Amino acid sequence: MSTAATVSLRRYTRGERPMPNLRRAILDRPLMGRRRSRATRGFTIIELMTVMAIIAVVATVGLPSFQRMIQGAAVSGAVNSFLSDMRYARSEAMRRGGRVVLCRSSNAEAASPTCDNSSAPAGWATGWVVFVDLDGNGVLDPADPILKIQPSASGLDLIDDGGASKVYRFTALGRLLPGAAAVQMSFGGAAIQPSLRRTVCVLPTGAARLQPNGMASCAV
Repeated sequence: MSTAATVSLRRYTRGERPMPNLRRAILDRPLMGRRRSRATRGFTIIELMTVMAIIAVVATVGLPSFQRMIQGAAVSGAVNSFLSDMRYARSEAMRRGGRVVLCRSSNAEAASPTCDNSSAPAGWATGWVVFVDLDGNGVLDPADPILKIQPSASGLDLIDDGGASKVYRFTALGRLLPGAAAVQMSFGGAAIQPSLRRTVCVLPTGAARLQPNGMASCAV
């Protein structure tokens, strides 16, 4: 018996499968290729279009609600700041014996702010200043102590006083100077949704109140 036949017989008797290495490599190669292709598989065009459609629907539904939330926060912030500063100016006038003024200002954050009596398109949304009017002229002079400033209202296009008042001057009793009429302050212009706009009434007594939602007039 030849040497090659002897080796084959010994392998067979030991239970070895007579599978050549070349055949094993040929059978394994397609399987390895299939595994590799699955591991590197990306998105199909249908999956990508589905995701984009979902994003478009969410944006369409959620964007108006998000804008409404931002506008509502801007209006509420401006209303609360104005009411708070009116109460502060009134209480300071009572504590100091009068001559405390809250005036509209377009440069409240400047080193030397001034009162603004012009017909600014944004009205009181440009900001305001609370100061002690030492000479009682109703004007913010360089010597007048500044008590508080409010910069322009962020996200709010208009705070309209109807041209009625650019200055609120408080007496020692906390009232507005004699002759002052009630003023209707409208918070929010054309850029704000009508249902989010608010109205504040400033009374001759020096008190300021927010009208209930849906009421756009100070008339009783």
